[in-house]
Amino acid sequence: MTAGGNLINYPFKLTTKTANITTAKILWNSVISTEGARYMCLDIKKIYLGTPLDRFEYMKIPLSLFPPHTVEQYDLKRMAKDGFVYVEIQKAIYGLPQAGILANKLLKKQFKPHGYNEVPHTPGLW
Repeated sequence: MTAGGNLINYPFKLTTKTANITTAKILWNSVISTEGARYMCLDIKKIYLGTPLDRFEYMKIPLSLFPPHTVEQYDLKRMAKDGFVYVEIQKAIYGLPQAGILANKLLKKQFKPHGYNEVPHTPGLW
């Protein structure tokens, strides 16, 4: 599911600084040209999508978009109002403009106790 991020008014900071491609190339070249070097890269999409929101968002979905078996299984006709089902979003999903910065803040909080810190002059590099 994707939220209509263009329709969300999030009044706080949305940008998250990240390392640029030059930084990535220097890092990778250093690893492949250094004998015995070790490197690890992680895909953290689960932290991105599971990040609790600092304030809940709400969305309405036309009942007509749901397959009939889903409407029946969850009794959505009973919950619909004026042909829409209203949902409360409590954790980050694709399309939320604040998902990136909230995930980055959570990542910093979870890494810090284990001795990992973002490099001050190179955001996105730990």
